[in-house]
This record gives sequence, structure tokens and C-alpha cells, in this order.
Amino acid sequence: MFFGFTSRFSTMQTSRFALILGLAIAGLVAYSPSAAFAQGSLLPPGPPGVTMKTLDQVEARIPLVAGSPGVSVNTTSGTITISQPGSYYLTGNLLILPGGSGDGILIASDNVTIDLNGFTINSTVTPAAGSGIGYSGVPSSDGYIFVNNISIRNGFIRSSTASVLEGGSYVLQPGAGFVTGIGTTNLYMVSSSIDIDNITVSGINGDGIYPSFYSSSTVRNSHASGGYGSGIVATLIENCTASSRLGAISGRVVRSSEGTSSLGVGVEALIATECIGYSYAEGSYGLFARTATNCRGKAYRAGGVGIGAVNATNCSGEAEGGVKTIAPNEVYSGNLVPVGVWASGTAQNCEGAAGFGVAIRAKIGVACTLTQPGYSFFHGGTLEIENRYNMPATP
Repeated sequence: MFFGFTSRFSTMQTSRFALILGLAIAGLVAYSPSAAFAQGSLLPPGPPGVTMKTLDQVEARIPLVAGSPGVSVNTTSGTITISQPGSYYLTGNLLILPGGSGDGILIASDNVTIDLNGFTINSTVTPAAGSGIGYSGVPSSDGYIFVNNISIRNGFIRSSTASVLEGGSYVLQPGAGFVTGIGTTNLYMVSSSIDIDNITVSGINGDGIYPSFYSSSTVRNSHASGGYGSGIVATLIENCTASSRLGAISGRVVRSSEGTSSLGVGVEALIATECIGYSYAEGSYGLFARTATNCRGKAYRAGGVGIGAVNATNCSGEAEGGVKTIAPNEVYSGNLVPVGVWASGTAQNCEGAAGFGVAIRAKIGVACTLTQPGYSFFHGGTLEIENRYNMPATP
């Protein structure tokens, strides 16, 4: 019985398999590629066409030459004026000659982008005048001139100011060129949303990169040197370097930047992160901020302060000068005693050294230490900390 049942079951399975196989073969025979792809040949009609867009298709750009829309050129001085919104670019180096305002490029419109294209704006005007890139416009009823949404990138602005070391400080000897690299000397110029990237300014008689006296501005990846005034001044400064006679770098937020000043503060900010500041001025600060994090500051002259802050974290400050002595009839308002790190609030994980003064001065000190400055005959200084945590009660 069992064997018979198995045989009948095998016979039935074999019959079903034969039927399925037959239907499959019939389907294959009936299959026709031409029927499946009735739309036509698969061969392409010709070679592939261009699919990439040109730069002008991505962003229409206008060359900064006479005859371009929104562009006018002073035929005597070479000054270029931009009078309408757009994206503009230099086609070569720009040399400004006497006979005009002294400006290189004047922006007289909102919503302007300028790509210097790696070229240089220079000037032979004597005495120095104008800006490498400045603003122009019609004053409002209250006298203010407004310029908004400006972007400047990728190039150089140069003048002929020389920097000479005299008596331990750099003294600038004015030459031909611009008063300001980027910006304006007009107190009534108001600008907002100014973005500057990858610009180098050198040999300027006044301020290096100073977008406006009242502006919301960003400066990144840029350098300014050799000015009587400020180096770089903006709302946000990031990855920049500057050296100048007055304040080298000044902003609300400054990150990853370095400034050196001969008569002022190296780096000044509300919030400074991973910055380095040097000052050669008596009684001044290498770095001065409301909040300083991972920063380093050094003051080289009498009464100098390496780092001054409300709160300093992971900072290192050195003051190599001595105590400032005031001569008869001398007007002086700076600090007298050198201080490495001076925090009116909290200094945490900071190191300080002062040749002849206070290494660290703070209301609250957390895990702070003395360090020796760069010269062996300097001592580490004293600690003036009201409340100490995680550190010895006395130096």
C-alpha cells in the first residue's frame, strides 16, 4: 500500500513538471525582443551633447571694464565705479593714477559681488588718498549713506607705506597709495551684510580692512599689515592675521586669528577663541576680551598685560616688561604693573608669567599655574587670586 501510494504520487508529480516545462518552453519560443521593445532602436541618434553649465549660466558675471553694464571707468585715474547690482570680476591688475578721488573701486549700489580674481589693486597717488575698495552713494535726509549686501573676495590691495623699527616700535613712513584698504573714512557711511574673504591688504596708510563704522560684517581668511590705523575691524573675524600701529584685530567674535600691534591691542573681542595677540605698547594688552578660550597673549613693554578678560579658560599670558614709571608731566592712563593673565571674573586652567609683576590676577582661579617667560632672567611673577580651587593656597 505504502509503496503503491508513493508510485502514484511520483507519477502525478512527474506529469505536473512536464506540463510546466512545456508551457515555459512555449513562452520562450513565443518571446520576441522586437515585441518587448517596440519603441525602436537602442542606438543613440548621435554623440552626447554638452550638459555642464558655464560660470555665466550659474552666476552671470560682469567684467570690470569700460562699457560693461553698471561699470564706469575714470579715464584719467582709472577708478572704477559700480552703479548697479551684480556679480563683477577684475580682468587684470588695477593701477590707480593721480587725477581722481584716489579710490580703486567704488561701490555705489546694494547687492554687489566683486571677485578680484587673484589680481592686485595698487596706487601711485601721493599723498595717499581714497580706498582700495570703498563705497559711494547719495546721502539720505539725515546725512547717512547706506550700502548693503556686499561681497569682496580673492585678491590683493597694496600701497607703498614702509614700516621701520625705531626704538623698539614700528614706525610707518607714509608713501603713495590708499588711506584705507577696504572700507571708508566717512563716519556717516552705514553698511550691512558685508562679506570679505581671502583678501590681502598691505602698506596702507590708515585702516586695512574696515567695512564700515556701523556694519554687520564678516572677514575670513584675510590679512592686513602696515597701517597707521586698525588692521581688521568687523563683526565676525575668522582665520585672519593683522599687524598695525593701532588695534590689529577687533571684532565682536574673533576665531583662530592673530594680531600684532605696536601702539594698541593685538586682538580685541567680546568673544575670542583660539586667538593669539601681541602688543608692543606700554600698559596695553596682547589680547583683550570679555570671554577668552584657548588663547595666548603677550605684552612686551612696561605695564603690559598678556591677556585681559572677564573670564579666561585654557589661556596663556606673558608680560615681559617691567613696572611702568610715569615721567613728570606725562599723560598716561594705561596699566602700571605687568600682568600675565588678568581675569576680573574667573581664570580656569590658565598659565601666566610676568617678568616683574603679577603672573595671574583673578577673582576666581581654578587649576591655574605659573609659567616661566621666554627669557631666563625673568621670574614667574606672583599670584593675586581671591578664591582658589584645585590649586595651592599660596604660590
